[in-house]
Amino acid sequence: MATFTPTQEQQKAIDCSGNNILLSAAAGSGKTKVLVDRVMRILSETGAPERLLIVTFTKKAAAEMKFKIISELSTRLADDPNNYKLAQASMKIDMAQISTIDSFCIKVVRENAGLLELTPTFSIISDAELALFKTKAMTAAIEEMHEKKSDGFFAATELFMTDRNDELIDSAIYSLYDKSQSQSNPDEYLKGLLNMYKEDSHIPETIWGQTILEHITCILDCALEKYSLGYSEVDFEGMETTKKILEDERDFTEVFREKIQNIKTNDDWDKILFHYSEVINSQGMFVTWKGNKEYKDISDKAKLFRDRGKELLRKVASLISTLPTSEQHAEENKFIYPVAESFFEAVSLYRKYLDELKQESGVLEFIDVLHKGLDLLQNNPALCESYRQSFDEILIDEYQDTNNAQDEFFRLLSNGKNLFMVGDVKQSIYAFRDANPEIFTDKFKRFQNTDDGIALTLSKNFRSDKDIIDNVNFIFEQLMQEKLGGIDYKNDRLVCHNDEIKEECGFQIYVGEKDSTVQDEAKFIAEYIEKSTIENRNNYGDFCILLRSRTKAQYYAEALEYYNIPYSIDTKTNPLKADETNLLTALLTVIDNPLDDVSLVAVLFSPMFGFSIDEISKIRMVDRSTSIWQNINSIILDENNELYEKLKSFTDKITEYRTLSSCMNISAFIRRIIHETDFDHIAKCLKNAENVDQNITDLLKYAESYESNNTIDLHGFLRFLFYVTKNQNDTEKNVTSGTGNFVKIMTVHASKGLEFPVVFVGDLFSTGNRDRGQLRLHKTTGLGMKLINREKYQNYETLGFTAVKLANEKDEAAEKLRLLYVALTRARNKIVLCFPDPSRSGFTASLKSNCTTVNPAKVTLHPYEIFSANSFGNLLVYSLFRHNELTSLRDKFDMALPLLQSDSRAHSDIIQGLFESTDINNEPEQDAIIDEEQFHELKKRADYIYPYLELNSFMAKRSASFSNKAFNSTYVAKSVPLFMQGDIMTPAARGTAYHNFLQLCNFKKLAENPTAEIERVSKQGNMTKQEIEILNPYLLSKFAKSDIGQAAANADEIYRELEFNILVKPEVVYDNVPDYAKDEEILIQGMIDLVFIKDKKAYIVDYKTDRVKDIHDLLEIYSKQMEFYKIAVQEIFDIPVNDTLLYSLPLGTAISTL
Repeated sequence: MATFTPTQEQQKAIDCSGNNILLSAAAGSGKTKVLVDRVMRILSETGAPERLLIVTFTKKAAAEMKFKIISELSTRLADDPNNYKLAQASMKIDMAQISTIDSFCIKVVRENAGLLELTPTFSIISDAELALFKTKAMTAAIEEMHEKKSDGFFAATELFMTDRNDELIDSAIYSLYDKSQSQSNPDEYLKGLLNMYKEDSHIPETIWGQTILEHITCILDCALEKYSLGYSEVDFEGMETTKKILEDERDFTEVFREKIQNIKTNDDWDKILFHYSEVINSQGMFVTWKGNKEYKDISDKAKLFRDRGKELLRKVASLISTLPTSEQHAEENKFIYPVAESFFEAVSLYRKYLDELKQESGVLEFIDVLHKGLDLLQNNPALCESYRQSFDEILIDEYQDTNNAQDEFFRLLSNGKNLFMVGDVKQSIYAFRDANPEIFTDKFKRFQNTDDGIALTLSKNFRSDKDIIDNVNFIFEQLMQEKLGGIDYKNDRLVCHNDEIKEECGFQIYVGEKDSTVQDEAKFIAEYIEKSTIENRNNYGDFCILLRSRTKAQYYAEALEYYNIPYSIDTKTNPLKADETNLLTALLTVIDNPLDDVSLVAVLFSPMFGFSIDEISKIRMVDRSTSIWQNINSIILDENNELYEKLKSFTDKITEYRTLSSCMNISAFIRRIIHETDFDHIAKCLKNAENVDQNITDLLKYAESYESNNTIDLHGFLRFLFYVTKNQNDTEKNVTSGTGNFVKIMTVHASKGLEFPVVFVGDLFSTGNRDRGQLRLHKTTGLGMKLINREKYQNYETLGFTAVKLANEKDEAAEKLRLLYVALTRARNKIVLCFPDPSRSGFTASLKSNCTTVNPAKVTLHPYEIFSANSFGNLLVYSLFRHNELTSLRDKFDMALPLLQSDSRAHSDIIQGLFESTDINNEPEQDAIIDEEQFHELKKRADYIYPYLELNSFMAKRSASFSNKAFNSTYVAKSVPLFMQGDIMTPAARGTAYHNFLQLCNFKKLAENPTAEIERVSKQGNMTKQEIEILNPYLLSKFAKSDIGQAAANADEIYRELEFNILVKPEVVYDNVPDYAKDEEILIQGMIDLVFIKDKKAYIVDYKTDRVKDIHDLLEIYSKQMEFYKIAVQEIFDIPVNDTLLYSLPLGTAISTL
């Protein structure tokens, strides 16, 4: 086993003490080993593992850390068995607190539950129970706000109810609540957000104004750079006209930028911003470009810079056009303040009701435990001090992923000089979990410049080969900078652990042929892997395909499967997001609220009701200013309308369901809908329908869970489903193909902390999804809302909304850089980047123009260029394509990009023949090479004759009612859902109705008053209105008054719909059974309509609704069936069967089959 020899940087991180320490550990720099060795150093001094707190962010990481510490401790004791301190530590190692922050907080809260008036036996709430509680709390909060009838909440409701439902306001409250919970003091955080609307400061002094002005300044600075570069190209004699155009526009941009930087008051805001915006949009601002034929190449290049400068100035003017004047802003705030105030009040009420529900049930969320821990330490100084004294050191891994509340908890636990925090802000990629990388960057800068702590760095990468490290540095020296994400990469670049140069380049770029797509890229990757396993003897497990999102992962799986390459793919599933549950939920939504146009169209267009696009368009065009439901009700007033019959049937059904929904349990109501519409069968015809039954079952479980704690309330249930669907984490599911080693297909997020010999980064031009809602939140810029101009039917952005949007986009751009960094640092030996056809992959003329106008004198790109890049592909084109070795790549993209000289190697290839547009499902046929020996073996097997062919017509399992009659195709696919049968029911459906009734009715009451008994059964809700209407009271009464009906009513025991399974010999079922098969058994399954027992003798009755003239006709058809029934009843009850009877309901008489 190799001995670990730390580098000078690592040794310093292991030994340094006496103050808080923040260690910035780059990818592959051995931070885990440093953590373990630091723990060993402390234990060798103290022998007290119980005085260490080691915190990680996942249970898996905590378990791995504990294993490594114990293993290292055992190794060191074996090498130095007389080390007393290590021996002491070994005996107490189980006392070491190595856990997630959640687990540690739970421990602290349980130990001090009395101070919080909590029972120490509290449990962590399950996802399903939490979803239910949140729905109930939301309903209670919204209802209370409505009862208060405040103008502010009414306005908030109007603002967030643009789609005739209240999902948006629910979502807004959930989002704001969740965001506030990540803060150390949620109440103060919300107050701060509200106060932003109360400020009477000048706009430029507010966080919103500053954010917008900084953004405008950034764009103008970029434009000024373009004009300056263009001017430098033509700054010689003979280019005076061209030079004058560039000079004038450059000077205008420079003055404009200076003016923006000097905006201090509202008066400045109004005069400067809007004046310059008008000038930019004026007709004479940009004069016609006059090129120079003598210096055409130079003139054309200068025009590129000028065009980019013009584009950026127009972006500024476009942004300013959306901004309010100071007077308009004051009016907006005057309107929004009471809206925001009532909205925040709703959030507080929601928290109150949610806390009450959790308290009643003795449960907490993980975030609750963290806040309870904060309360303990903040409000109990003596307790806080005792914890501080109990730890020699607190070691925190992945510190870049902490949020504000967690950071405050660590601060309170610390004695001020014993925090050891490890992380890499370049790998902070969990903003969606409210991780705040600025905590890391701000603290690192402070520690560098003050005595508050010590800032250390690990920069040497021990994972990746030189080609990878050199090119990662080349890329991120251009992209990562202080102004975008707070990271100056030049001061934090990776250092390779060795300078070995391998024969094959480890950084490879491939570009597809014309019209190639992501599917073609996937095919190329599959071929590349297959070739590598043969030529380089790689295992399939050596390869990983990284994607920004799961959206197109299936393309790569299909390509690998086509080449018989085993793969593993992590997918996320949520039964509530499946097509079938979405459709069923849409129907429930329409039943609850027919004015929801989106759900109504989905239901109309579904196979359940079968309206065509043309028909729906005709409904919509009746009156475009009203809802579709109102249009439908207008149409059915005209019986001559071509859609009358279809829509009348639809509205009648929805009306019936609306009535039933108010009196039936939700789960029973859903089951009824499924039964009447044949929904479970319809759903199996939808795309991706392999889990239909399970998904419907899961939906029913949610319904049962909801109704166990609530009254009948369809609207509340839909609100509950909305929360669960939006907020509950999808289930992680690993799908594998083949056996042995697997090619891994995963997202960049999932790859964090992993490494692979060969990594492909695919789907490079995939863009992320940006929030397009009415409300935006940002950790420092606060809460921004859109307003609605009801007269113009337009949404428009307020100043706060624009500022918050820009702040979020800036954070997203910074995280995109960090995601790309994580992706490119997963590989040990080789990175492969794949670009499909540029013209189809998002490589637009605008991007090409932007790239060709970057500043050749600067390594670092302008922050606005990076801000505007919306994909990994764009970022790589900006940076990697400046590499001096990538000539063929630039030619392919037809770009004259200013180059940067680099000592790193980069291999590029234009894929010919491999990466062309093809269909892997339609490959050309090829002649096979015949193996004669194999051919004869296959022929021998194909000629084999099964010795038991005469048993082919014998089935090992039959139903009791089977018939040996020939199959009749006349009745194939004739069954339709009950509600679509109109007034005519099939004979089978009629029979089912009678059987259902006779299963549910009371025979004595039926004999006394058949109409009343039918009415009673109808009210139970287990039969449809249509089924009830076809029942004939006279026929049913005749049965109840018959000898059989009376005997059954007065029997000792009675059984209805009795299911059975029996085994019988083949000759009981079939004729001419071969001797060798006579000892076999056949399973018979069935259900008996009625069995009653009198005086320890059984009687069997089977109801028949067949239309026959003579009851003896039934004997020929059903005598065998009754024979099976007799055998079954004798086996089940172990008593003799006295009679088996067929009762014909149409004839009103019975016949014995014995």
